[in-house]
Amino acid sequence: MIGQTISHYRIVEKLGGGGMGIVYKAQDTRLKRTVALKFLPPDLTRDEEAKTRFVHEAQAASALQHNNICTLHDIDETADGPQGAEQMFIVMDCYEGETVKKKIERGPLKIEEAIDVAIQIAQGLEEAHKHHIIHRDVKPANVLVTTGGVVKIVDFGLAKLAGQTVLTKSGSTVGTAAYMSPEQTRGEAVDARTDIWSLGVLLYEMVTGQRPFKGEYDNAVLYSILNVHAEPMTALGTAVPMELERIVQKCLSKEPSDRYQHVDELLVDLRSCRSGTSQVGAQTPRPAVQIRRSKRVFWYGAAAGLIALSLVAYFLAPREERPASHLKMIAVLPFANLGSAGDESFADGLTDEIATRLGSISKLGVISRTSSVQYKKTSKSLPVIAKELGVDYVLEGTIRWDKTGSNQRIRITPRLITAAGDVPLWNDNIDRTLDDIFVVQTEIATKVVKALNIVLSESEKRVIEASPTKNLEAYEAYVRGLSFTRREERPNVKMAIEMFHRAVQLDSTFALAYARLSYSHLSYYWFGYDRSEERLSAGKKALERAFALQGDLPEAYIVLGYYYYWRYHYDQALEAFAAAEQKLPNDSRVLPYVAYIWRRQGKFEAAAARLKKAFELDPQAADIPWVLGATLAQLGIYPDAEVYYERCISLLPDQDRAYRYKAAMYLRWLGDTKKSRSELERVPTQYQPWVDLTWLDIYERNYQSALSCLDHAPVRALEEQGSVTTVSQLRGLVCRFMNDPVRSRVSFDSARVFLETEIKKRPDDHRLHESLGIVYAGLGRAVDAVREAELAVQQLPITLDAIFGIYPLISLAQVYTMVGKYDAALDKLEYLVSLHAPKYITAPILRLDPTYDPLRSNPRFQALLAKAE
Repeated sequence: MIGQTISHYRIVEKLGGGGMGIVYKAQDTRLKRTVALKFLPPDLTRDEEAKTRFVHEAQAASALQHNNICTLHDIDETADGPQGAEQMFIVMDCYEGETVKKKIERGPLKIEEAIDVAIQIAQGLEEAHKHHIIHRDVKPANVLVTTGGVVKIVDFGLAKLAGQTVLTKSGSTVGTAAYMSPEQTRGEAVDARTDIWSLGVLLYEMVTGQRPFKGEYDNAVLYSILNVHAEPMTALGTAVPMELERIVQKCLSKEPSDRYQHVDELLVDLRSCRSGTSQVGAQTPRPAVQIRRSKRVFWYGAAAGLIALSLVAYFLAPREERPASHLKMIAVLPFANLGSAGDESFADGLTDEIATRLGSISKLGVISRTSSVQYKKTSKSLPVIAKELGVDYVLEGTIRWDKTGSNQRIRITPRLITAAGDVPLWNDNIDRTLDDIFVVQTEIATKVVKALNIVLSESEKRVIEASPTKNLEAYEAYVRGLSFTRREERPNVKMAIEMFHRAVQLDSTFALAYARLSYSHLSYYWFGYDRSEERLSAGKKALERAFALQGDLPEAYIVLGYYYYWRYHYDQALEAFAAAEQKLPNDSRVLPYVAYIWRRQGKFEAAAARLKKAFELDPQAADIPWVLGATLAQLGIYPDAEVYYERCISLLPDQDRAYRYKAAMYLRWLGDTKKSRSELERVPTQYQPWVDLTWLDIYERNYQSALSCLDHAPVRALEEQGSVTTVSQLRGLVCRFMNDPVRSRVSFDSARVFLETEIKKRPDDHRLHESLGIVYAGLGRAVDAVREAELAVQQLPITLDAIFGIYPLISLAQVYTMVGKYDAALDKLEYLVSLHAPKYITAPILRLDPTYDPLRSNPRFQALLAKAE
């Protein structure tokens, strides 16, 4: 083959070969570059089905563009391959370097080098797994290390092509068998955890020079994989850090559910282990850069009480900027959990508590939790994180909860670094009994403050040294509850309520837990999961208990602010937030929440300006760009809103709201159903935006598709903040638009029964009256329909809530249209179009919505449409 030209590739030399083919170095005569050609054995692609499968795998692999994955350029076929038969070949990048197999043949790698190689492999696998591509054949021969130290994974998809789920062919190498997972050897379906197993085997071999599962022949190796536990690496005479031993053993768990579930989890531990193996010298703290103020975010509940008039005035008047402060800025990253998966929430909550203590220091700005949590399992370096967050310092660490023995122990390894580089100012290994958990938190906060040359006031010392409870079991429940407050979905809020309730059951004097419990109950009410008076009362009682136990508790004042805000008592809410800010001067959550209140008051421009300022100070807080995008869309500033929605998605891609709001914006802005549908297709799979998709089908007049979508709805009714939508109600509307009165009436009547039952429980819930008005209109009960729709407007007037108060007005216009009160309907539509904000009824919506079809020939509607344009 040497010297021959295949297609436009001139063969230069043979690089190697094996069961998966022969590799040659070649010159691309067209692009004048050096490449590698891999000729696949003819038996792998002899039949057309196998060939097609391989092409599909190659297409998928070619889409992987990552520094740790060998780039695949092309796939072709030749009649004169190296074995003299027709063969397929793939064209890849050619690198100067050697395989990990050759490195191991010279002896075990140094610990630091082995970990570095493993990290780079994991980074490449992480990228592949994001694209749903499993390698299936991670082994030393498939990992190259370039002369520059960059790791490249090769042969994606070839293992699947070869059908190497199990070893059945004679002549298969022991080396291939040695890296297979148990489920792979059994011929079962495999996922990302198979690659994690193989990486564990490879890491074991790099460190010890030996494979964990041995045998003289294939079947012996397979038996070992299925039945024998790998010897600890330390038992082989290798000095291995305990943490590295734990990582490898977790990768090699026989049951996939006991391994790391995702590569990013493994990466966190590998990076932490690498930090622990490096020698840290003493460093002189550099002077902190004095930058603008950024206030620390809280998820806690909210505020209360008696505030000085000066504080009230401070928040009642809209303003774009706050007085500047000179703070030393720090980000507290989520400490990595080195214990069992069940301890993850404990580690998260403990990290938040450490950040809370630091956030009470007036001369220290702690970046918000919502920003810091974005980096929980990131591959970014600490200096890069510090730069993105705009901080001078980063605090990170690991937490292990050792439950063996009578005295449970907590092992924490905190590390404080400067933003200028990965330069430690302070690091420590803290090993205490669980009884000393509050002492540990105080110790970490105190040492951080000392390293930053900050002098504490007496009141700040008291806050840092405080012990919120003496009951450790109650505290454990409390910190687990904290981990569920990170997200606002129903299951998370419900679990937070359960954990905080358990905490106060165990310690009836735990004021902070009562404040959190109150906030969780109020959240459950506000987000529409339970609008009962019982839920609201539970939140209020827990808040009253918190104040009774500790009248100056800042978190209780924050909760009171939410309580007033969510009850539409805006002035009292602003007073409470002002009081909370005085007690927690670096709580960045106050800044955007004042803007949220202004939005409800219709002060959209002032709110947008304040949110932009908040986002500048807290650029990784995902909730701020989402609300800012919504505010700009409500003002009709759609291009800017589009940018902020996309920013929210980049920060929080696994939540649905930014996708859904952006999809709705495309309808109001452009009337573009295709663009809206494309956005909804990006919604994470755990969410089903069936209401949005049904309305898209309705707008496109694709009624059969709408009915099909409703047939697959996961729930009977969807309760959101602004609406309650039942499947029967939507089906009734679709059948009405299809001129199918029989099916329409049956569906509407089913919705009626449900809504009337719910209204008996919640007579003040405007959302239920809105929907019932539509249902009555569909049933031809015009008087009842108008009564219900007008009652909804009375319960939530737009003057009380400029955001959600718009929904009852829209429903009323729809009811008027459905019952034939066209002039009344046009009166409402003309009012909605005339609003400066929010821009919910626009020309595209008037054109798309078949609800308004009866009005289209009316001159007033045509004039309204022209005005809306």
